Amino acid sequence: MVKSLNDDLYDVRCFNNKNAIQCCGHGMITAAKVIFSISDSSRVTINNNIIASLNDDGMIFLSLPRLSAQMLSPPDWLEDMLLFNDKMCLPSHAAITDKYDGYLLLELEDKLPVDVFRGLQVDLKLICDNTNRAVVLIQFDRVKQHLYTRYFAPQYGVDEDSATGSVMSFVGDYIEKNINVQHLKLVSVLHKEAI
Repeated sequence: MVKSLNDDLYDVRCFNNKNAIQCCGHGMITAAKVIFSISDSSRVTINNNIIASLNDDGMIFLSLPRLSAQMLSPPDWLEDMLLFNDKMCLPSHAAITDKYDGYLLLELEDKLPVDVFRGLQVDLKLICDNTNRAVVLIQFDRVKQHLYTRYFAPQYGVDEDSATGSVMSFVGDYIEKNINVQHLKLVSVLHKEAI
């Protein structure tokens, strides 16, 4: 849903089949494409904090507000959340956004091969029972300079999502504060049964 508030300010709401989505990157890009197709503007503000711009080649860029990653100890309820071949995998670090229904980031040590990371069984009911936050699971491969991510929001109708661009405004803050790296490649993976 796109609503014009004035020439350069728009209100955009995105929905999945169950709920409104707080910040849907793909939805925002689609909305921006529609806005630019009917407007003379090449730069607009969406929802008061997202800047959409159109370059001379017709490419659309979104600038999302940075979300601060606040470190915390991994919550106790995570002890039973991640399984691989019936063995527990515990996150080494955790961080949250300041919103109670924002994001919970869980970092695993970089000892797991990507196939093991992809094969982790995640207890979605445990997420629903213990948090209002979407969960982003990350692992940084220091040799390849790859950041592997998986994203879960079952309490909002998204068991696992491979398209998690909007969460990067939070993950990027976490990386800058906690992982000493100049460049990396983001690799979003899905559980092997979801592919």
